[in-house]
Amino acid sequence: MPPRVLPDTPDLCRHKGMEMRQKPGTKQSHGEKVIKDARHATRKQYSAEKKIRIVLDGLNGDQNIARLCRREGIAHSPFDSWSKEFLKAEKKRLAGDTTRAATSTKVTHLTKRVEFTQVLFCAIQSAVQRYA
Repeated sequence: MPPRVLPDTPDLCRHKGMEMRQKPGTKQSHGEKVIKDARHATRKQYSAEKKIRIVLDGLNGDQNIARLCRREGIAHSPFDSWSKEFLKAEKKRLAGDTTRAATSTKVTHLTKRVEFTQVLFCAIQSAVQRYA
């Protein structure tokens, strides 16, 4: 019986399309760095206005989110992160607006006017009851 020959370890790792991966912390080759930098530099950038428009279109509910993402040429994951960010910012803004409005001098002034009007109304009502 002939001796059994085992394949080399790298060939086992490449079996069925599997590639050996670098361990975390190992350096990239110059070519890999150039490719990564080129992909990063050519990544499409969206303005804040366009992100808001896309998120509002999605939240509007008139069309499917997947269809919206295909139309805009984006993946679903950026839409999800943009919408979460948008809703979080709106929630924070609304909470800040109510706090700011409650402590503003304008609200204090209006509150005093309402109290004065209530006192005046009570005085007029008691005067009318006396003479009626």
